[in-house]
Amino acid sequence: MLVVGGATRIAGSFGIPPYLIGATPVVLGTSMPELATTLVAVFRGHDDVGVGTLLGSNVFNALFEVGVAATITPIVISGAALWIALAAGVVVVACVWPGRQQVLGRARGVALILLSALTTALLTVFAG
Repeated sequence: MLVVGGATRIAGSFGIPPYLIGATPVVLGTSMPELATTLVAVFRGHDDVGVGTLLGSNVFNALFEVGVAATITPIVISGAALWIALAAGVVVVACVWPGRQQVLGRARGVALILLSALTTALLTVFAG
């Protein structure tokens, strides 16, 4: 609650649109527990737990939480933001597909980080 409230007030004072507030500082603040859990699991050799934590959290957020929110009140999203998010989602699925070797290496990790930065930049320009 503090992260969301603080980020909304600070970003709003700079004139940042609400969608971008939710897509950047709030996402970073609310994703830190998953990142910490995943890093600890991976460093201890439990890669499957780390990946399961991230995938489970994201699937839950995308399906259940958005579903509940949309059931309570309609969610309005601009066309540009929708298409940017959907395109990024398709590219992410392609990047995390393990293939024959069943390994996600550093190159894909860097690609995903760059995709995150690109998606945020595109959302800032076109959805803001």
